[in-house]
Amino acid sequence: MSTVTFENNTYTLTQEAFVSDCGEQYQAHATNGDDEFVVYWDVKQFDGGNDDVPEDELCDWENPSKVEAI
Repeated sequence: MSTVTFENNTYTLTQEAFVSDCGEQYQAHATNGDDEFVVYWDVKQFDGGNDDVPEDELCDWENPSKVEAI
């Protein structure tokens, strides 16, 4: 499983990231010990739109924008 670091905490992703309901972020569930979180990544904006941009380039996957406990 993949891990990401946010504010000096490491989270283990428990699912592949998917587009959030707002369409402006990706999100994925994650764990840190026994606690569960949702990790968010902001979608980058490209000149000419994002329609032809590969998914692996849509976000800065190494730098989540937010992590929330659930």
